Amino acid sequence: MTYFSADAGLALSAEPIYSEARPESGDDAGSRAYVRINCVMEHGWLSVMLSVEAARVLAEHLPRVVMAHDAAERAAKERAAAIAEAA
Repeated sequence: MTYFSADAGLALSAEPIYSEARPESGDDAGSRAYVRINCVMEHGWLSVMLSVEAARVLAEHLPRVVMAHDAAERAAKERAAAIAEAA
């Protein structure tokens, strides 16, 4: 397993880019297609390169992550409204 962590602040934007395989490159990395995600960060930038399969897994999981965030936001607003109403 590989683990890497870095902190460059909050991502201000993210741009996914698909790169086709380039067998003519002559190296193993260039011979495979990949998805690169470029992020502009508060304190610099970040680029993540994913295999197409890893990008598919990420795409499958992202909707659930965003839905969990949305549910947490709704619950926080409901709690705040209940507290304001009780006051």
